Amino acid sequence: MKAAKTKIRKHIQHLRHSLMPKDVSLLSIQAAIRTALMPQFDGAYRVGLYYPHGHEINPLKIITHSGKKKLHLPVMQEDNLLLYAPYTTDAYLVKNKYGIMEPTTSERIPAQSLDLIFVPLIAFDEQCNRLGMGEGYYDRTLAFRLNKDIPHPILIGLAYEFQKIDEVPVERWDVPMDFVITEKGIYPCDIG
Repeated sequence: MKAAKTKIRKHIQHLRHSLMPKDVSLLSIQAAIRTALMPQFDGAYRVGLYYPHGHEINPLKIITHSGKKKLHLPVMQEDNLLLYAPYTTDAYLVKNKYGIMEPTTSERIPAQSLDLIFVPLIAFDEQCNRLGMGEGYYDRTLAFRLNKDIPHPILIGLAYEFQKIDEVPVERWDVPMDFVITEKGIYPCDIG
């Protein structure tokens, strides 16, 4: 399974890196507009974003549609989990060990305190299974959502349409998304 995941990651990352910055911006705006139309987004007050890295869909484009929502960015912890720090467009950010920008504020909240979290991904399928970078930060942080009785926060993967594959190789610790949004559509989790 590890070899299959590695092959998918390399292929999708190659496709992502071939995008021009103007294409990333345009496709991110299209995904943000779709997001703004979702009742789940409209009803969320505390929202977790991620800072884009490596030509990912840029969730920061959603800010123009956020109104009075409280926005947060993930911050890596020593225990290999993520906590969320408040984020505004004038927040002071620094690069973590992977080169991803994080807020420096000492204020942190757990993922369970958020209403909705946008999650980066490499690939997804119609069951909203997500293939990440392979370090497991999001799966460890969101493991509580494997309990089907815990419906919050709502988990939304953001991706380009070309990141959709027939089937993501899934392991028992992989946390599926509730939705995946691309520039072309919204995919609700289809477990049937």
